[in-house]
Amino acid sequence: MKILFICFSFLLFINACDIKHPPEEVDPNAVFDVMDTYNSDSCYPYDTYKSLLDKSLYKDKYGNVMILDDNFSKIYYNSSSFNKDLIHLDDENNLVFFIDKEKNSPKVSSKLLQKDTWFTSDEDGNYFISKLRFLKPENTNSYTVMQAHGVYKEDSNSSIYYNYPLLQIVWRRYYGSSDKIYDHLWAIVTKSAPGDDEPKIYEWIDLGPREDNEISLEVHISHNIMEVKLNYTTLTIQNVSYWERVPTYFDAGVSIDNYIDKGKACVVFKQLRFEDDPQNVENITHF
Repeated sequence: MKILFICFSFLLFINACDIKHPPEEVDPNAVFDVMDTYNSDSCYPYDTYKSLLDKSLYKDKYGNVMILDDNFSKIYYNSSSFNKDLIHLDDENNLVFFIDKEKNSPKVSSKLLQKDTWFTSDEDGNYFISKLRFLKPENTNSYTVMQAHGVYKEDSNSSIYYNYPLLQIVWRRYYGSSDKIYDHLWAIVTKSAPGDDEPKIYEWIDLGPREDNEISLEVHISHNIMEVKLNYTTLTIQNVSYWERVPTYFDAGVSIDNYIDKGKACVVFKQLRFEDDPQNVENITHF
């Protein structure tokens, strides 16, 4: 496991997360890894993923946040007002998230946001549980599949909780200027306490090369300890007590965040759950 520490100002965080472009000798207009829309003719996911969707809000490509329920499926899902390519079930009842982005445009996403917030100090803990496939994207240099994200607001003492992630799980085409680590998954952990002066500190944890087949990805946060597992193997355990005052939620799906990036990205979940009851977790994971 390769751990890289990167220290930048918060204002440069987005740039810090952007990956290197292909080598200069490669045609910048070339299309890498052409990807068709993944099974976009399949059905609305509410009946199969009711428990998940009841706990979630959906954020679409244009930043609109909505409730995906049975009523939504009747009114919008088969109409021109909603792009069902962005979230749907495939023919094996997998939950598919798809996104595409033009170059030099704001970040775009198709993802579920956990409705209820929680704190890293919670005793029972909060769990992100998934089995998924990271499809190799077309052209884009990076995409994000999940976050443990803080909420921006002021408390009674006017202390600000920052609207940025404690944890991101991302795919990057290239990493580094000399060795150019190619086609790997990464965990990005914010190590600075919210409200700290600049510069911010981020820890980059190499989760290994992307696999074409399905993998398990799990995150458990309780008692200010965060554990990340890939294929039931713990890859990092972090003390996140510096984050304990920040209301936090999980999100999951796919987003392309870099302004200059372009292309298509897709992830396919066989299983996706947000849990806060350890008894439920014992039946479905190896925590």
